Parts: sequence; C-alpha cells; structure tokens
Amino acid sequence: MKAAIAVPPSTEALPSLAERWYVLFMMVLVYTMSIADRYSISTVQESIRLELHLTDAGIGQLAGVSLAFFYVVMGFPISWLIDRRNRRNIIALSLALWSAMTAFTGMAKSYWPLFLARVGVGVGEAGGTPGANSLLSDYFAVDRRPMALTIFGLGAPIGAWLAASVAGAIADAYGWRMVFLALGVPGAALALLIWVTVREPRRGQFDAAEEVGTATFFESMKFLWLQRSCVHLMLGSAVTALWGWGLMWWTPTYLQRSFGLTAGQAGEIIGPINLWAGMGATIATGWLLSSRLMCNPRRIVILMGTV
Repeated sequence: MKAAIAVPPSTEALPSLAERWYVLFMMVLVYTMSIADRYSISTVQESIRLELHLTDAGIGQLAGVSLAFFYVVMGFPISWLIDRRNRRNIIALSLALWSAMTAFTGMAKSYWPLFLARVGVGVGEAGGTPGANSLLSDYFAVDRRPMALTIFGLGAPIGAWLAASVAGAIADAYGWRMVFLALGVPGAALALLIWVTVREPRRGQFDAAEEVGTATFFESMKFLWLQRSCVHLMLGSAVTALWGWGLMWWTPTYLQRSFGLTAGQAGEIIGPINLWAGMGATIATGWLLSSRLMCNPRRIVILMGTV
C-alpha cells in the first residue's frame, strides 16, 4: 500500500455550469428509467400471472426475487469497478443492458425466458444509481452536492409515476407486453446519448483527495464488513426496502382484485400519489438534510430511524 499523501483539489478542465446541469438532467433520466423499468412489472403482474397460470408465490419469484437478488449481488463488484473505471461507460452499458432486458420481458412467451429477462434487468440496474452518484460527485462541489443529489432523487417518484400511470394506460390500450417495449426502447436510446455526450470527469477534482494504494475487491469487502455503522445502515435499509417494495409491488394487484379495476385504472390512483407525494418528500428531505439542524451526522441517522 502507498502512503497517504494529501492532494489539493484540481482546477484543470472543470465543467461549466451548463455541462453540470446537463449531466445532472441526464442522470435524473437514468434514475427515472431505472425505477420505471423496475416497478412497471408490478402494474401488470396480475395480467402476467393469469396468462402464465402462476400462483402468487410464482409471480413473486418472477417479479421480485429475480431482480432483487441479482441487483444486490452484482452491486458489489460493479460498484468496485465504478471506483476504478470510466463511470460514464459503465452507466451507459448498464442502462443499455437493463433496457434491452426490459424489452425482452415483453417478448417472453413462458416463465423461464421472462425470469431470465428480469435477472438481466437486475444485473444492469446494479450499475446505474451507484455510477450516477459517483459521477455527480465530480460534477458538483461539496456545497452544491445536496442540491444536485436532491434533484437526482426526483427520478424515483417520476419513475414510479411512469411505472404506474403510463404503464397502466399502455397495458389497457395495447396489452402488458407493450409496456416493456415502450420502456425498453427509449432507455437504449438514452444509453447511446449518454455515451456520446457525457464526459467522464476527473475524480476528486472538487475535493482534497489522498493518494492511497488500490485495494482488491475482497480487501474492500472486508473493510466494509468491519464498519459496524455501515453494516447497521445497510441492514436497516434492507428492512425498510422489504416493507416499501412489498407495498409498492402488491398494491396494484390488490386494487385490481378487490375493486375490479384494470391496470390503467389502478395506475391512475397510484401514479399521482407516487409522483406528488414522492417529489414533495424528496424536496423536503433534501432541504432538511442541508440545514444546520442536520450538521451532525448522528442526527441524520436518528431521522432515518425515526421515519
């Protein structure tokens, strides 16, 4: 390992204001497509279940396990690569992969091709959000990052709205298969646009960095495991996701079964809730976390545990 040496922030080739906002806008679109492609299957899973003659457990494994397990497992090695390789390329390739797999979801005629397509979505999406966060950290200085990441976070409610309202309307008009084709094709075009127009920034150009030796993947995982606070946060996030994903995943089915609604009608109820409540909560949280009240990191953790 090399000795740590303080390095002053770089002032070479800093991105312009226009370039920073362009990249932020593109990363919001990446996050939007990630959430839309991830949750759109929940809007039409009842139609898929009936067509493939599946039980609730079967559709749960198809829609949830296939994506979540591989998303988590592949997240570690892909994030390790994001720390060391061209992030623009990783984001573009990840987006192209999960968009193609989303389109293939609509083409699958039986259980296993559909399962493998959703596995591909999970693998691809594992490189999207981590890569975007890392990229934005080198486009925005420390004092502007809370604002940038708050705007980036708006991709989640927008994507959830697309996955409910827009996907539901498409399903009612053209069938559930067209939902995935309609989402997959624009994602592939966006991946190409990012590849061509987004520049990979210099790492740490807004920060006082330290030159250190490069750790292996297993050394990095060992270090992560030894950080108790980090492990506790990950476990807490997992419990939160278990509740949140379960609620989002099955609410459309509940509305369709209990009240005789179509996918589009259920989406008209869920979509605006996701959009307006999600955007409001994201903006309010970003404002709160950037206030003086949250200058102590312990208070942020307490807030997370409380809500």
